[in-house]
Amino acid sequence: MLPAVFSPGKLEVIDISVRVEGEWAYATLKLVWNGDVLYAYTSASPDIYRKVNDRWYDVAEDPTDPGYNVNDLPDEGVAG
Repeated sequence: MLPAVFSPGKLEVIDISVRVEGEWAYATLKLVWNGDVLYAYTSASPDIYRKVNDRWYDVAEDPTDPGYNVNDLPDEGVAG
């Protein structure tokens, strides 16, 4: 991913699909830099979101993911 940070080019998000199940959403997509796939979220390893108080939060799937830890999300009924 470093070339995408340090060089000019075209970043695209393609093949986006979102499945919503209650307060959880699962996204599959590809991040493409100058025609090369940098990262792909797949159905086996989706980007996960949780809805709290009518707002969607990106949830960290692992320690390297920049999303929120589930325990750090606001409580239901408490403004975030």
